[in-house]
Formats: sequence, structure tokens, C-alpha cells
Amino acid sequence: MLFIVAIIITSRVIAQRKKAPATLLEVELLDEIVSKEFQIQESKLSFENSIMLGSGASGSVFTAKYFNIDVAVKLVMMQTMGLDNDLSDFYNELKFLNQNAQHMNIIRFFGAYKSEEKNSMGLVMEFCSKGTMSSYIEKHTLPFEQKLQFIKGIASGMQYLHHHDIAHRDLKCENVLLDANLTPKIIDFGFSREIKENANRSLNLTSNIGTAAYCAPEIIQLQVNINPISINTPETANSNQSQQSDSTQKILAYNKRCDVYSFAIIIYVIYFQKKMPYGAIQDNQILYQVATDPTFRPKYDSAAIPENEKWLLTLMEQCWDKNPDSRPSFEQINELLSQKSENDFNKELR
Repeated sequence: MLFIVAIIITSRVIAQRKKAPATLLEVELLDEIVSKEFQIQESKLSFENSIMLGSGASGSVFTAKYFNIDVAVKLVMMQTMGLDNDLSDFYNELKFLNQNAQHMNIIRFFGAYKSEEKNSMGLVMEFCSKGTMSSYIEKHTLPFEQKLQFIKGIASGMQYLHHHDIAHRDLKCENVLLDANLTPKIIDFGFSREIKENANRSLNLTSNIGTAAYCAPEIIQLQVNINPISINTPETANSNQSQQSDSTQKILAYNKRCDVYSFAIIIYVIYFQKKMPYGAIQDNQILYQVATDPTFRPKYDSAAIPENEKWLLTLMEQCWDKNPDSRPSFEQINELLSQKSENDFNKELR
């Protein structure tokens, strides 16, 4: 049976900046794009007896019906949109899903529409009945084999994204859904960007993104450089202006390896079934520690890990290495995961 999901997006504040409302021109442009390229029949969509499935930074999720099939829709409320944030995020997600969502571990996209009555635009996507990875691992005790299947599925989806030069930029367990067969599906591509790497793997991407526990140290360091916290006095004004000028000249180093770092935290959360990898430590403290202390990572007792499972945590530590160049690619990660699975299968045959 085919399931589809609908998500309602409210305004998002990024980096605590005030947002200018979207101009009429911008809204009309997006409306035209939706109408020409992604249109579905809104008349076939019903929110009668709709149930809220969850809410987050990108909005709230509700059930719906489309052609009498269970669905959900991601709606952008136009009156709350900001030019530099929600509107562009919505378009990025729309464009990505339409062009790239052709993988079993990427959420499936069916179309979009403009709602005149609600003054909103919506995405119609695959519905995953088991909810988020984060909520599922909180409620179930998982055998190692199931944890490994989850990790392999996410790695496979991420390899697909990187193969198409897409950086997710907000990879976390809350952005992975599970369908009825417990197949992981990567979601939330509002922050995603198409990337073209040069020889130094430098990218022209913004850095005001991500989730504290999953954020790579180089991104936090970059954020500090780009947005220095300072007090302008007559004595420091010239110095601060020079510092900010130098920062704006830098090519942002957000590359595919930052997603690999986030994937390492996902391995930790799934393996230890621990939703908060750093426990009760506050986000600002996590960011500071990760940025300044290369040994600051989620803790665990290696002596308590079964010998035949230690390889996975070795991979995890390689993925969260302080040096982005030392982290494996998702192609290398998947080769290792496939090799380990094949070895386990061969052992069972003996």
C-alpha cells in the first residue's frame, strides 16, 4: 500500500536573525514554479480527521488523505516566510526532491501544490508509519543486526546524495524516518545544497546550519570566524573591521566530510540507543567543546563492547576524526559495511 506524508512548515529563525517577509515577486515566482513543474491536484487532498505526528524547527507534521491514501503534506505558510531562510529552504527542498529523490533510502516525492485558501504551498511525500529513527530507538531494544541495517541504509542514502554532489548539512536521527518495513528514509532537504568541489574540497556554502550534537568542528570554527562576537570601541573598531573583512574573504570549507561527521554521531546514537549523545550538556557548551577540544566526543566504555562489534565503533571514530581529510567517504563506508555483512553471512554458512 502506498503511503504519502504532508508536513506543515511555520516560520524558522536561523542564527536568531530577524527575517524580512517574502516579497510578492518572490512568492509569485515560487507559485509559478510549483504550478509548472510539480503540480498535483489539491482537490484530491483532505485534512479531515488529520492528526499531528510531530513538530520541529521546520514545522509540524500532520496526516492527510490523497486519493483516499494516507498522506502528509509539507506546507509553507507564505505570510511567515523570510527571503533568506524559509522561502529559499522550501525551494531547495522542492528542487532536490524533484530531481534527486530516486533512492530507496531517500524520502519519495510525489508533487507539490499552492493552496489559495490557506495562502500556503505544500510538498506531498512518502509517509513512513514507524516515525523518526530517534523516536523508534527510544521505544525498542534493538539487536545488533537491526542497528547495522539502519546504519547501512543511511550510509547508502548518503552515498547517493554525495554521488549527485548534494551535501545534506543537517543529518541526524530526527531527519531519518522508518517505513512499515523499517527501511530508513533520509528527509528534510531544506538546508541541502548542490556542491562542486575543487582540489581543496572547498565549497561556497553558508555555515549557519546544523544541530549542535551532530555539527562538525570545522563548521563551528568557521561560524565563529564569520560571525565574530566583539564589542566595538574606538580602540578595537579598526581591528574588528579588518577581522571581519578577512572572514568574508574565506571560502567556506563545508564539504561532504561534514556529513560524515554527523553520520558518526548517528552510529553512536543508534548503537547505544542514546538519543542525547552528550547527555545533559547544553548545546552552547557542546559547540565550544567540539570546536576547541579534538578529543571531545560522545563517551563509551570500549571494554563493554563485544569483540565482534568493535569494528563498527572503530568506523565511528574514523568518521568523527578532527581532520576532515582523515574521514572516510560514504563510498568507503559502504564498502566496509558490505564487506562486514558478507563476512558475517559466510560465517553463518560454515
